[in-house]
Amino acid sequence: MIRRIAVAASLAFAAATAQGAQPAADKAVAQLHQLFDDEWQRNLRENPEAASFYGDHSYDDRWTDLSLGAVVRRNEDDLKAVKVLLKIPRSALPPAEQLNYDLFKKNYEDSLESQRYRQFLLPMDQRNGVQTYDETSEQLPFATVKDYDNWIKRLQAFATPVGQTMVLMRKGMGEKRTNPKIIMLRVPRQIEQQIVDDATDSPFYKPFTRFPDGIAAADRERLSAQGRKAIEEVVVPAFRKLQAFINDEYLPACRDSIAASDQPDGKAYYAWAARHYTTTKLTPAQIHETGLKEIARIRGEMEAIIRDTGFEG
Repeated sequence: MIRRIAVAASLAFAAATAQGAQPAADKAVAQLHQLFDDEWQRNLRENPEAASFYGDHSYDDRWTDLSLGAVVRRNEDDLKAVKVLLKIPRSALPPAEQLNYDLFKKNYEDSLESQRYRQFLLPMDQRNGVQTYDETSEQLPFATVKDYDNWIKRLQAFATPVGQTMVLMRKGMGEKRTNPKIIMLRVPRQIEQQIVDDATDSPFYKPFTRFPDGIAAADRERLSAQGRKAIEEVVVPAFRKLQAFINDEYLPACRDSIAASDQPDGKAYYAWAARHYTTTKLTPAQIHETGLKEIARIRGEMEAIIRDTGFEG
């Protein structure tokens, strides 16, 4: 009887505790989700091209701000987000939400650490940069007149991200932070393909080569004319300036080495990159050692199969 009373009392206490804990858990979850929502919206605003990719077309008339001031502001906002997160009691969250909490914290702390290595001063390489911005059109619906007007606004503003890119790269040159020359040697050809004599040959003009049936002929004519004008007066001249900068200034300043360790803080950056891309806490040396062991293991299994099967090829 005494044991039953003790168990009953324990269950009653647990139930009361659970009832008291539930409001705290609900509040913590609500705070966490509010932070997620706020940061998702901020990231869409700060990265209009990504917003277009994700299907949010609220910012289809603009490009990402690549200015140094914007870089600093985004970093400060990331830090503020982490501070908000740390005020949310993790222990009050259910297990699944604790995982969400941890992932968010890791991503943001990882991003904040990356800022130490100033990779934003390398905004262009053979795969990424303003020379590929025409690909943004592939993420856009182009179903209405507004869609085309938004694209024209982007074309008209194109000189801004190009100019900001050159500012970042010049600052990188001053800090001896450049991409390897072997990578950047591929870029002039990419830029050259964007410098056209006829605007209709520009990759940026591709949306104007196809209109949905719902867009009237008069609108098609206006939109096409404005698109050509923006390409002729803004896009192509911006690429000419970029081409001269890359050929005359940046390529001569690029390093011949391909080693990340040859950058300022290069070894620390490489160690961060290894942790970031492998999602582990291993050092580059430990990762390399793991690779050697795996090669030896796989080779041993292959040789065993060769012996067992009598393969002589």
